[in-house]
Amino acid sequence: MREDFYELSDEQFLNTIKFHSELIKKYLENVLYGFIAFYIAKGIETDALFDNNFERIVNTSLEYFDSYQFRNSIDYKKVKNLLVSKYNIIITKNYPIKFCIKK
Repeated sequence: MREDFYELSDEQFLNTIKFHSELIKKYLENVLYGFIAFYIAKGIETDALFDNNFERIVNTSLEYFDSYQFRNSIDYKKVKNLLVSKYNIIITKNYPIKFCIKK
């Protein structure tokens, strides 16, 4: 875990996080299109979509990712369990964050 971000120039900071950002973008793109299709399909199945253009319906589906209902109901224990089961990372302290790699 890096602790020196405040000592980096803007350019160094951007170079440091560039690879991570690219990985996250690729992952989200894979998940995102599946979610949008699911949103539309379930909206059609349940007659929950209102007459609008396709682009607006897609954009409406994206609002769920920054939704108040999710932001305030995250199950942090579930996130920690996923970190262990999928990535072998154990969060040992919440603030400041500390972790170890499960062997």
